[in-house]
Amino acid sequence: MIIRKYERNAAVAWCPICDECLGILAAGSMAGIKDMNFSSGGSLDFFELDYQNQKENDVIPSVKMDEKLHKVAWSKEPQSEKFPLGIVVGAMDSGVLNFWNPGVAMEMDGTDGNVLYSSAEKHSRPVKALDFNPIQPSLLASGGIRGEVFIWDINTIQPYAPATQRSPSDEDDITGIGWNKKIRHILASCTSKGSAVLWDLKAKKVVLNVKDPSTNSYSSLAWSPRDQQCYGQQVTITITLLFIYGTFEMYIVL
Repeated sequence: MIIRKYERNAAVAWCPICDECLGILAAGSMAGIKDMNFSSGGSLDFFELDYQNQKENDVIPSVKMDEKLHKVAWSKEPQSEKFPLGIVVGAMDSGVLNFWNPGVAMEMDGTDGNVLYSSAEKHSRPVKALDFNPIQPSLLASGGIRGEVFIWDINTIQPYAPATQRSPSDEDDITGIGWNKKIRHILASCTSKGSAVLWDLKAKKVVLNVKDPSTNSYSSLAWSPRDQQCYGQQVTITITLLFIYGTFEMYIVL
């Protein structure tokens, strides 16, 4: 059953704080897709969906952006009076990460106010992947062109590399990135050339690099909620990764 339908070329993220009766969806104009006006700028729209009310006209605060983005992520951190709905991060086409305060956006009266509260420049090229750590939501992983992967603490907006050495796939573009759901220091990424990398942030190294010769490119990555497996220092855990290639799904068990 379709609850709502909105005509947008957008990257989206759900608010992680809302209850089962009310949802808020952030939708940012997607880079690489021309709009009717051929504009280089875009907007970050917030849709408030009341599932118990079938009204067609949802509240839509909109924030203007100077450029379009590739990915949106939403964290419930930092939990404070200043950030009642956490923060929204946009992976911009220029390589910049923009940090917005959705709590301000939902109370806007037609002006952008102080919704954009910080920007960070570390990536040298477009950022294509974002993911907040589900166990420690103040940690954000970002992936970009030519193997650039950074970890951010959103309390300080300071990045660092996940390992002391570079990945064997450091010349490939990162297309997907994801934290393990049970082990906070395990991170996975996939690339445009069909490789997958497993990072151990505690050991500060790459613990696994897999290349599938039959696959040209991975477009996304997700962890299985079932038993997971990975080979780390002094411990063996089980991991299943789901990679998406085009419209086909393929499980790779490591």
